[in-house]
Amino acid sequence: MDSLPKISVCIPTYNNEQIIDYCLNYVQLQNYPRELIEIIIVDGGSVDNTKQICRKYTNIILDNQDKVEERGRFLGIKKASGEVIAFIDADNLLKDKEVFIKMVQPFIYNEKVIFSEPKFYSAGCDDNFITRYISLIGGDDPVAVYLGIYDRYCYFKSDWTDSPYEIVNKQNDYQVFRLKDIANMPPFGANTCFIKKKALLDVMYDPFLHTDVVHRLLINNNLFAKINVGIVHQQDLRLINFMRKKIRRLRRNYTDLKREYYFSINKDNAKTLILKCLFILPLFIDSVIGYRNKKDWVWALHPLMVLMTAILYIYFLIIKKLWN
Repeated sequence: MDSLPKISVCIPTYNNEQIIDYCLNYVQLQNYPRELIEIIIVDGGSVDNTKQICRKYTNIILDNQDKVEERGRFLGIKKASGEVIAFIDADNLLKDKEVFIKMVQPFIYNEKVIFSEPKFYSAGCDDNFITRYISLIGGDDPVAVYLGIYDRYCYFKSDWTDSPYEIVNKQNDYQVFRLKDIANMPPFGANTCFIKKKALLDVMYDPFLHTDVVHRLLINNNLFAKINVGIVHQQDLRLINFMRKKIRRLRRNYTDLKREYYFSINKDNAKTLILKCLFILPLFIDSVIGYRNKKDWVWALHPLMVLMTAILYIYFLIIKKLWN
């Protein structure tokens, strides 16, 4: 690629009227040639004003009769005419106007890079405390972060993943990486991931289970880029909805989608998490470390958020065991 590539923005939606206008407005405000941005909405049958809002920004609105998000992204890929497909979720806010231009730089200067992701979740003082909290720990699930299942920068771990990697190339705006162990892959592919369409067409992408698809991509070519930019992963202010999201994730059955890639749980990480939850003080120590690296009063809630999520996991596992 000698010049800027055309970007097809694929956004799956379902009853997102509360946030989709913000999401699309930030896409529209990107410092990127307007003629090189194609917005594709894949809607799972919204009954609110989601589709009406989307029509202000694009006339490409596809109906996803399967409703399942992973099937919807497949429709977006088939429709996309861009050289790069940007998989953006409806609750992703790209407040930095340079996100697009930064995300495509690795593709322009290194043809072997197959996908790029922001290195950070970001949040401002005007964002709610849950949105700010996940921006600090690098994921929307503190238990998963402790188990090593995260792919954005965590301020108490001072890294964006626990998976072993090597830096192939380092620039001001991005770094190109290679995983040392593809079987121990972070949860790539969600919340603003840019992927070369040509690379996607070489692997199976229906349904678009993001971890499966990215795992196949990495097997073919193990080079990707992390961009020194942050995106806001907007969360509901209500703590109960934060927990309900975890329950939905735990209950979800991927059998019908024939999921291939499952995260392996490191036993040492699991033991460390259990001990930290039992003694609690280590969780406060992590809060202090995190606060030292990124100051925000929300760190005071970290022990509570970890304990609540851990209890939820334990409860779910007990219930599942009883039902089986």
